[in-house]
Amino acid sequence: MANTLLLTGTIDPNVFNTNKDDKPINVYLTDARERLNQYNAAIERYIKESSFDSIVFAENSGAKFDFQRFELLAEQYGKKFEYILRVLSEGQISKMQQKGKSYGEADLIDFAFRNSQLLSQASQVYKVTGRAFLTNSKRVISDVPNQFIAKNKIGWVNTEFFKVDKNDYFTYLATGIDLMDDYKSQNIERVWYKLIKESGGGLQVKAFKAFPRLHGVIGSAINKNYDKSKTQYFVCDLLCAIGYFNIRY
Repeated sequence: MANTLLLTGTIDPNVFNTNKDDKPINVYLTDARERLNQYNAAIERYIKESSFDSIVFAENSGAKFDFQRFELLAEQYGKKFEYILRVLSEGQISKMQQKGKSYGEADLIDFAFRNSQLLSQASQVYKVTGRAFLTNSKRVISDVPNQFIAKNKIGWVNTEFFKVDKNDYFTYLATGIDLMDDYKSQNIERVWYKLIKESGGGLQVKAFKAFPRLHGVIGSAINKNYDKSKTQYFVCDLLCAIGYFNIRY
């Protein structure tokens, strides 16, 4: 069975500015050229180095993107690559400006699940934030349909990388899009945690067998990245093994 990965991205967040002085949809790196270079580097590594067979890149700013380059590269490596563009109306852009990054992320995930040809062929999908590279994909891939890292004490599931069964997504998580509002502390991580808990176990979620090792910049933070030290990863792996990161129903 193919291992399918969805990458989400916003190459040029400046298109969501309400005026030139605003930070667009609560992100910190706004240079479109630098962001594009980071997306390109991550996609190339997923094609060349990861254990994913099918790779989808969904983008919502409409910035110029050379998808044909990656289609050819994927073919060389016996993989498949698909680029899908989320074209937003003025009303949808306004809603993103009002609600922030989480709403835009959830909208893009939903659009990809409903419109991607490669995702339509997959029953389960891994999702990663587009500018980060998962260095231990071989270790984290498993047959478990729904996998998140949960932080129960703060009511939070990590969404920079997760795995979800598509039927479970449409049944339990897709309804949460309109609940999201970063400016009211209703970000995607808190909303999805709440929806998973409210499923009463209907949406069964486990942590990954090894802690996902992401290399790259955290989009909503200044000068921070996902990388941890060897000691931190060792501890996180142990916590995964004992179920510390599992959601507690």
